[in-house]
Amino acid sequence: ALLDELGVMALVRNLNKLSSTGVTNTRGGDIVRMLCDPKRITDSKIHPFAVLVAMKTYGTGKSDLGSSTWPVNSSIMIALSTTFKLSFGNVPRTGKRIMLALDVSGSMSCAYCAGSTTVNCREGSVAMAMATLHAEGAANTQIYAFTTTFRNMNGRIKPEMSIDAALKATDDTFGGTDCALPMTEATKWGLKIDAFVVYTDSETYAPSVH
Repeated sequence: ALLDELGVMALVRNLNKLSSTGVTNTRGGDIVRMLCDPKRITDSKIHPFAVLVAMKTYGTGKSDLGSSTWPVNSSIMIALSTTFKLSFGNVPRTGKRIMLALDVSGSMSCAYCAGSTTVNCREGSVAMAMATLHAEGAANTQIYAFTTTFRNMNGRIKPEMSIDAALKATDDTFGGTDCALPMTEATKWGLKIDAFVVYTDSETYAPSVH
């Protein structure tokens, strides 16, 4: 009875319990429709990262400590991918010229984002880049990947991609981590940037510039 009253944010947080108690079997179609309802998602103001955490957690079929388990419903996993994409519309547009710089060193795939044991730093940074690109538009957003080298990702990461496809586009697990590169390279190239957003796990090995 409570299911019909749940907002999207409460729904994604309780999918594990709904699966473990069998509600996803009896009301699976309703849950899928709720997760794919653009108005519900807009009204909820749920952030894409919150959806990603819920999707990754639900997909494991068990809690962090393994004390509870649940059957993973494949239709709900597909629906969560739709929720993730639709939630991009909840990210506000700043209108600024933004450079997104993604640390793609090897450690980014090993460390997990703060507050999550299922989303690693690579996945989190790529998800945030996709959401920002959707909000700001390609004209105002430049995306680069860096280790101790700096690579142009413009046109290679797109909001309509899956997370896995975006991760593959940024594959580069060699080199250290020079977090100064976004600023030094933009200065060298004369790029007009209002804000730099650097995503890193903070295992940094800057060679010379702080």
